[in-house]
Amino acid sequence: MMQFLKYLCITLCLLIPLQLIGQESVNDSISFSEAINSFLGLNQPKLGFMSQFATELSDNGNETRTEFTLRNLRFYFTGKSGDKFSYFFQGNINGKYEFLDLRLTYNISKIFRVDFGRLKTPFGTEFLKNDAKLLFITRSMNALLIGPLRQYGVQLNTSLFEKRVQLTAGIFNGSESQPQKISLVVGKINTVPISEKINGSPLELNIGGSSAYTKKKEDLPNYIYMDNYHLLYGTHARLSYGSYWLEGEYNAASSNNKKTIEGFACDLGRKFGKKWEAAVRFDWIERYSVLYYDIMNTPVQRKFLLGVNWYPLDNIKIQFDIERNETTKDINTFYLNFQYAINYE
Repeated sequence: MMQFLKYLCITLCLLIPLQLIGQESVNDSISFSEAINSFLGLNQPKLGFMSQFATELSDNGNETRTEFTLRNLRFYFTGKSGDKFSYFFQGNINGKYEFLDLRLTYNISKIFRVDFGRLKTPFGTEFLKNDAKLLFITRSMNALLIGPLRQYGVQLNTSLFEKRVQLTAGIFNGSESQPQKISLVVGKINTVPISEKINGSPLELNIGGSSAYTKKKEDLPNYIYMDNYHLLYGTHARLSYGSYWLEGEYNAASSNNKKTIEGFACDLGRKFGKKWEAAVRFDWIERYSVLYYDIMNTPVQRKFLLGVNWYPLDNIKIQFDIERNETTKDINTFYLNFQYAINYE
């Protein structure tokens, strides 16, 4: 499987530049986005691109640090074959090449869909978002530390009652486990109990949850996991009314019925027209070391964030975040991130 994916990636990377070079220039004023979309004259495949440049100013009370980084440099391929098959490929070329996703999708019917390949497991909410769509520059600690992340596997998706109820269930093999075989089960549900208009403004409530189970710690990120029987579980909710929204996500994990880690993130935000949005976030994580020591130790980490996003053009987003990280030494950090992205999911 891995050899096939490597050859497919190399072939795509070679074919697309050759096809683009071979096209005749019809209009010198054509935009970069239009040139990409006109590839082969069929919009198949559609090439996407995303770059992020960030400046970071951090102060822990003793010293001040300034850093300029190229955070992300990614490309995407998306396309369809008829009404049944579609695909999504994502790679990262920041520094060294990193293969991220190759999702193949088959639409069984209007309500059933199957995804297979290397993909994000259906756990949580914020981790499943594309980096280009994130509200803050970085994901919450909760989303990054608790979850099976990316795996090879297959998942079944269904939507019922005009997408008021969405269900996903998948089986995966751990990317680091040897021998590689199916050992991870993940499921997710999302419901929309309220979706209506009040005084001309849309009101919507989303509620859901997800869970994952495996006996192998190699299926999970490298944090306080030991022994066997690892269970992850979480809930999420989002309430939006007009230009305001309130969203929260809680995740936790246990090994052999002993809680090892839990976290919670909550956002309150508002849109200002079509070009501005602002939000505040409370981000909390707690690690339990009961599997290491006889005496329970519960290191807690909290973050408070304020973020402002500006969309001066369709493909450009400028983000400004202020973050206070309460650890052993409180750290205040200012971020300024410039993003250019086209044709992303």
